[in-house]
Amino acid sequence: MKIRARMAATGEAYNAARRALDRDHLPPHLPLFDDTTLPEGERLVVDGLRALAAEGEPLAVRMAEPDPEVVEARVQAEEKGVRPQWQRRASVEAAVDGYVLRETPYGPNRSGYTATNRGPRVPVPVRAADGTVTVVAMPEWARLHDGRWIWAHTGWPVDAPGAIVDPPQEFAPAPGLRWQVAVWLDLGHNEGKVMGEDHGGSTSGWQTVGWCSTRDDARLIARAPPPRPARARPPRTGPRSPSPPGTSARATRRTHR
Repeated sequence: MKIRARMAATGEAYNAARRALDRDHLPPHLPLFDDTTLPEGERLVVDGLRALAAEGEPLAVRMAEPDPEVVEARVQAEEKGVRPQWQRRASVEAAVDGYVLRETPYGPNRSGYTATNRGPRVPVPVRAADGTVTVVAMPEWARLHDGRWIWAHTGWPVDAPGAIVDPPQEFAPAPGLRWQVAVWLDLGHNEGKVMGEDHGGSTSGWQTVGWCSTRDDARLIARAPPPRPARARPPRTGPRSPSPPGTSARATRRTHR
């Protein structure tokens, strides 16, 4: 086992050796999930999630009854004949086959966190390219992105964690500009801070840099070095590997409205 071999070679503790081997695809601000002291029932949940990830199976995502304030806000919006514009967020609980989400109006910017209480942590299994599964301790918040629930702090799909979700669908501003260049702005790596617990404001997300007429031009811009660490990626043509932390750029073909 690679972890044991590293421990023997370096004298590192288990978590330090495991983190060193996983640093290529795991955000550094997310600690490993410690299941050594969990009650048996909770440990079975972690084992179930780990087994599904090892098999490459998607994790189930189920919605619980939403927060009453969410229901009230929807009713008021419907009565006024308007469509709610706020971002939909949910608190997440782990289950043996996936996650249960409870929609709430607050999200990661709610009050109540202290220096010693950073809020619940949820076990999230991440499968590396070699099949190794690492379970990280994720802050409890998810948000709805293009019809899919994603982890607010990493941009990973809740049902398939490990890779940043694709940019949202947008229409091209003109018929000749068919290629969109989007950049993932990762706000969760500000000196190791976790969004919403150490500071308020927006969560990480995609931002459009520009539009191009050719794929080559879009790729050239996506691969250009930004002012801070980045990873440039061409359009996806096959299975994606977990995305390392940092800012990512992607060229994506779009249709003119």
